[in-house]
Amino acid sequence: MTEILYELHSGVRWIVVLLWFLLLARSLYAWLAGQSAAPIDRQLSLGFIFSYSIQFILGVILLFALGTYERYQLEHLVIMFLAVAIAGLLGRWRRQPDPVRFRNTVLTLVVFGILVYVGIVTLPQGWTL
Repeated sequence: MTEILYELHSGVRWIVVLLWFLLLARSLYAWLAGQSAAPIDRQLSLGFIFSYSIQFILGVILLFALGTYERYQLEHLVIMFLAVAIAGLLGRWRRQPDPVRFRNTVLTLVVFGILVYVGIVTLPQGWTL
């Protein structure tokens, strides 16, 4: 069972990375071009938050299924929890004027990306393909 969870957790990360990149690119472009919010912005945000939430839940289940609580695993968990909290801020910006919304989304995604990177490099294997 832990092998299946590990493979799921490892595979879902690519969906998270893809949606993170698409949302970051779209938000950065819309911010710099002065565009208005479009339905795709909400869809990308929801998809990103949903996929990352699933990724986090899979990670927590995997941690409990493994039954080991090494320091690096707990550090990874705490850092990824902070990333979930940061990603949750995306919902706060939806009622802001479009330039503020897109700017805040870009900044939030950059902080999220940094946290995820730090969380991944805490693992002994780092980011393996």
